[in-house]
Parts: sequence; structure tokens; C-alpha cells
Amino acid sequence: MLKLVTAGESHGRGMLSVIYGLPSGIELSASDISQELLLRRKGYGRGHRMNIEKDEIEIISGVFKGMTNGAPLSILVRNTEYPKWAPYIEGLEENEELDREVARPGHADFSGAIKFKFDIVRPVLERASARHTVSYVAAGAVFKKVLKEFDIEIGSILDAIGNKKLTLPSKITLNELKEVKESDYHTLGRENEMIIRSMVDKAESMGTTLGGSVIFCALGVVPGLGSYADYQFRMDFKIGGLMHAIPSVKAVEIGSGIKASQLFGFEALDEFKTEKNLVVRDSNFSGGIEGGVTNGEPVFGRIYFKPIPTQKKPLKGFNLRTQKVEDAFYERSDIFVGKAIGIIAEAMLSYAILQSLLEKFGGDNIEETIQSYKRYVKRIKWKARKELHL
Repeated sequence: MLKLVTAGESHGRGMLSVIYGLPSGIELSASDISQELLLRRKGYGRGHRMNIEKDEIEIISGVFKGMTNGAPLSILVRNTEYPKWAPYIEGLEENEELDREVARPGHADFSGAIKFKFDIVRPVLERASARHTVSYVAAGAVFKKVLKEFDIEIGSILDAIGNKKLTLPSKITLNELKEVKESDYHTLGRENEMIIRSMVDKAESMGTTLGGSVIFCALGVVPGLGSYADYQFRMDFKIGGLMHAIPSVKAVEIGSGIKASQLFGFEALDEFKTEKNLVVRDSNFSGGIEGGVTNGEPVFGRIYFKPIPTQKKPLKGFNLRTQKVEDAFYERSDIFVGKAIGIIAEAMLSYAILQSLLEKFGGDNIEETIQSYKRYVKRIKWKARKELHL
């Protein structure tokens, strides 16, 4: 079974991704991972730390002569700021300012310190920091590369910032999703870009932050992945859980679930029709998943993420040592992370889909998996749709 384990702290030696269950025979190098990590650092509204961080990638194990060998794949992304923090992190120097005694609202500071019996928040925020999503994205780059062997494309697009819903076309093509990936605004259309710029600039002038929502999607997913037979194999169960592992994500929607909840049943169901002797649907409210199983339509959904809780104008926090309420501290932060959230969501979606694909088609070597997949597609006479209908 495909499994991802991560480790590392924000200012520690680095962020580690360990992937179990990858087939052998997949061509892989650090350059396959670096582009995804670069995209994670981009986006209008990102803070100055993105200019400081340089993701140095090293594949530690699981690759022999440029090919996966079936062993656990481990990827280390070194933190370039670690040498400056090492004396403090390793306990060689004391620094009360870095300890941080005040728990900030909206962070893991308070609950984490209580859980693990700390009277400072530094040990909590180092791991709870969104920096650890580097591990997700590094692994996601690998998952995406494997999915391309099955002609599956993963994408995302920002569709709201704050209380402003962006105007998107009812049909989004694969080429448009690629265009989104190259955009700092992570959306389509000049008007939408202007809305994002205006909202971010306003938030920055106020010393605050913004949330929003992102659509995630997978094009070319074969019907039959996941299972209705057990909750842990349901595709929507997997996707929902993985999306909630992204810091700031507070809600996950599969397909057009919210809209469908407001309609009559006959309006919200995806009826069958035939096109060129192939069975397709006339809508996709279900987001390509019915009964926990993919149905051959594009898989998509939305994640809703809250504003980053770090505020330039401090809110009231709680001092763990004095047990008194006082102003929370400020550490450098982003204003808006819509693009980064999209890239991280793509990584999590690719994990869920590849895990289910390998469960169904098996194979210790990728050629075995591909052969099994091709036999299945031939039997069911299925053809992928390479565009997203909203």
C-alpha cells in the first residue's frame, strides 16, 4: 500500500518525505521535484521568507541509477536557514525571544503546548508551521509523475479570495489549467487578477491576511478506483482527510456538494447519456465520485482555507508562563497563500488517486501496473475527458 510519512521542523535541518509502496522502474531525479517546490513558493501575497528559503533537494534512498528500485523513497529538502538556528535548536545557546511564551489565537500554540507539556510555544510552532507542507509537495511531485504514466493530469485553480467569488468559465481545459499553474494569481482572466491584487494590497495595508477557496481536479481518472465496501477505501474519505491535513483548510467539498444540497434530487443527479458509443454524464455534481468510487468523470472539489492567523497588528494571546492575556507576537508571514494552497492540494489529491490506483492494479514494477491498467481500460471501453465542467 502506498504510504507517505513526513518529518522535520521549520528551522531544523530539513523536511523529510518517506514514500512506501512505489513500484520500481520509475525514472526520477531531484529536478522532477524542484519545479513543484518552486511553484509552492510563488503567488501574489506571499511574504519575504519565500525569497530567503531555497529548497535544496536530496534523494536519500529508493532510487538506483535514476530509477525507483521498490525500496522506500526518501526525499530530504534542506532548510538553508538551519546553520543560523542550529545553536538555539540544539540547545547550545539560550534565546528567550525565540522561545516565545505567548500562545497566538488561530495557531496550534496553545493546544500543542498543553498537550505536550511545554511552557513555551517554539517546539509547537516549529512542526505546526506550514513549512512542513514542503514534504507534501515533494512527495506530490513523485505521485504526479507516476500518474502521468496513466495519462492522469492534476490541476487546481483559485475561485474565491475573501468574500469575493471569482468568475470562472463553465468549462476549463487542460491547457487552461497549465496556464493557471504559471500564473502568480493562480486563476484565469485579467479581471480576476485585478480583484486578487486589490484584495491583497488592501489586506497588507491593514496589517491583516485573507483566506479563500481553491478548486482541485484530476482529469483522466479511470472509473473503479476506491470502494464502497469499506469506508477507509472510499475516494471521498481519502481526499477529504488529506485535504484537511493542509494548514488553514477548514472545509472540503467534493464536486458541487454545496450547490447540490440546495437543489431537488432530480436537479442534482448526474444522468447518463451516450456520446460516440461511450457512456458519459450530462453533469458532474458528484465530482467524479459515486459511492466512494470514481465513475470516469473528472474528479474535482473545493477546499476552503481561513486567513493566515499571524497578524502584523497583534491580537490577544495567552502567556503560558505568567498565565496572563497579552498581545501575541508577530513573526514574518504571508498575506495570502492561494497559489501555494492550490499546489499543496494537488499533491494531496495525487496521493489519494495514486494510492487507490495501485491498490486496484498492483504490480511491483511500473510496467506490470501499466499492463494491468491497459487491460482494464480495454475491457470497460472507457475514454477520458480532458476538461473540467463546473
